[in-house]
Order: sequence, then C-alpha cells, then structure tokens
Amino acid sequence: MRSFLIAFSLLLSGCGNTSNHVPQSEIDAFTPSWENLADGSVFAITTANKGERETATRCWPAEDQTYSCLYVSEERNILHIALHNETEPPDRVFAALGGDGYTCSTETVHMERIVERGETLDTNAMINGRTPWSADYVNDFIANNNVEGTAHYDCFGILRAVNTGSLRSIATTKVTAEMIR
Repeated sequence: MRSFLIAFSLLLSGCGNTSNHVPQSEIDAFTPSWENLADGSVFAITTANKGERETATRCWPAEDQTYSCLYVSEERNILHIALHNETEPPDRVFAALGGDGYTCSTETVHMERIVERGETLDTNAMINGRTPWSADYVNDFIANNNVEGTAHYDCFGILRAVNTGSLRSIATTKVTAEMIR
C-alpha cells in the first residue's frame, strides 16, 4: 500500500515523466490539513476529482510509535473503508484504498470482504436477511488462510456513523479507537 502511495505521489509531483505536468492545485487537493482532536488523534478531509470524491481520515497514535489510520471515501454515494498502520499521518490522502485483510463498503448494498494481494477471497453481501460475519469467523478465516492484513473491526459501526451523519462523523465520539482494534 505504502509503495502505491509513494508511486502515486511521484507521479503527481512530476518525477519520472516531465511531459505530464500536474497542476499544483490538483496535488494540493490530496494534502490533508490535520486537526488535532481531544483524544490525541488527528483528522482531515481531502477532496479530489473536482469535488466528486471526499476522503475522511482519522489517525490514532498506537503503542508501537505508529498510527492506526481509518480512511473513509465517498464517491457517487458509495462508501469505502480502509484501515492501515502508518509510521505517521500521511502527507497525501488519495482514497480509502483497501489493503489485505478485512474491509467493508456500501455499494448497492452493504458488503464485507476478505482480500489478499488484491484478490477477493470471500464476500458477504447484506441481502435477503444475511447478517454480518462474526469477528471469530473473520479472524479464523484470516489465520487459517495465512492472510496478512487487517483483522476484524467494527466496519459496519463506522458505516452507520457516516450514513447517519457525514464523513466528518468519524472525527466525533461516534467513532472511537476501540472500533478499529
């Protein structure tokens, strides 16, 4: 994930191919203005694609001198959520790009997935009365299939917070560090 963001940053900054100049305003759209929150976390919203995609990011300090960062992107009324451990809050935020492990989204219905190397290993669509996977199911599936990535977290609780409010809801007490652990 980090290598993708670095490569994308290099592309945006013009390294490599100087014939594809990207205006500074487009680069600035991906640069968060971090707000310090009372619980020690930081929060920012970035807007891209001429306002068509917004990404809210909240990063909590972790015990190992890193940050646990929650990314929620909204584009065309579709929400995507991703979690990543970062060495520091990122200086560019593009979208909630899911990595390996567990994630969820709203598309036409609420969906949850387990992904490895960009390939979906299992999907659960909340249709016809289906219920979300249990934490035990997700964590056992990840362990038994040697998936390195995000374990189960309260993904649907985060979706509910945003659906009943806005992207800014992840900066409130509706979304806590305990929801992503």
